Amino acid sequence: MLFGNSLGLAEKEESNIKNLKKQDRRFRFLAASSVYRRRKERRKEGRKEKEKRKEGKEKKENEERRERERKKERKERKRN
Repeated sequence: MLFGNSLGLAEKEESNIKNLKKQDRRFRFLAASSVYRRRKERRKEGRKEKEKRKEGKEKKENEERRERERKKERKERKRN
């Protein structure tokens, strides 16, 4: 009887190990998916920031170009 009881304990222990492995796999999947999600969000934010910088740079260049054109027009008016 003692031997049969210890066999039951071994089966329970084996079952516990299997369940722990399943939980570990689930946790790894969830952890990995959250990491990928955060990376994706950061890349998306990075693209937005890059786009904002690009727009700001274009706006600044346009202002500088307009200013140069205004200066040229003033010089032309003074000459005439």
